[in-house]
Amino acid sequence: MKTDRARQFLPFAALKGYEEMLREMERTTEPKRELMEEDARRLNEIIKCIKKGSYVYILHYENGTYTTTEGSVAFIDEVYHKIFIGEDKIDFNDIWDIVIKS
Repeated sequence: MKTDRARQFLPFAALKGYEEMLREMERTTEPKRELMEEDARRLNEIIKCIKKGSYVYILHYENGTYTTTEGSVAFIDEVYHKIFIGEDKIDFNDIWDIVIKS
């Protein structure tokens, strides 16, 4: 009987996902930068040199901020313009810089 009474005072989330939504709104975002034509050409040349298994560091735009993903390239999809590193897929248009570790 006492446990039933205590249970009624336990906290609960009246609106599922509301706390998460508030945290997402508090997160600072930055605008996506546009590449200069020369930088875009340089990145295209680097992407052409990447092979499956190459270890890379990729600075890219994701969820309103720039982040670095590193690891071995699993697959490069030239049709849909994506690079797969493990479970991550990065769109060519979101890439700001790439470093291939030799």
